[in-house]
Amino acid sequence: MSQALDQAPALEAVRVARAAPTALVLSDAQAATMMGCSRSHWRSMDRLGQVPASVKLGRSTKWRRDEVIDWLNAGCPPRHQWRWRPKAARSA
Repeated sequence: MSQALDQAPALEAVRVARAAPTALVLSDAQAATMMGCSRSHWRSMDRLGQVPASVKLGRSTKWRRDEVIDWLNAGCPPRHQWRWRPKAARSA
């Protein structure tokens, strides 16, 4: 039961994220907000390989919005267990 309570804020963040049109990529602060944690905690989880892989855009580090949402819905598996396929690739 506590796991369901722990996931409730994340699931609400996913619902809100899907309802509003937003950018295709997220900053660390945006991803942390979606996850319900601080920016520094998100970056720590990234260093430990506990979040999806980031993408570099110039000097910026970003995360794919759809991948973060799918990762949250999958229960937040560690990076080495996470394999994401974009929706376009799934239908092909």
